[in-house]
Amino acid sequence: LMKYDTKPLLVIGLFWKAACCFVFGKLQEQEVTLVMQLLMLLAKMGMGITEALISVWATVWVQRNAPHDARAQWLGLAGTSAGIGNGIGSAVASLWNPIYAFFLQAFVLFLIWAILLVTPAKLF
Repeated sequence: LMKYDTKPLLVIGLFWKAACCFVFGKLQEQEVTLVMQLLMLLAKMGMGITEALISVWATVWVQRNAPHDARAQWLGLAGTSAGIGNGIGSAVASLWNPIYAFFLQAFVLFLIWAILLVTPAKLF
């Protein structure tokens, strides 16, 4: 994996993740039918696939760029951040309309995607 350019894959993966979150939120606003349920399943599957892509490439990035004596700590922080994100997401969804929680997630991911887009490739 280290022989491939990291930034394009992260940009594509993060955009796809944000788009799937937005689509899932829009589908939840629709009347529940078998077709809507299948589309929601596809959107959730798209989210899972992109999460796996981001997790793998984040690990590759840390292995490539972290100082040798800090790699274990950086990998631990990457794993911890996923748990923190899930906890915050669950809290937002339980205190707020769950449909809007997916829109909020998509919005935040699109912001991060925009920052990633303008970040110089040499940092990856």
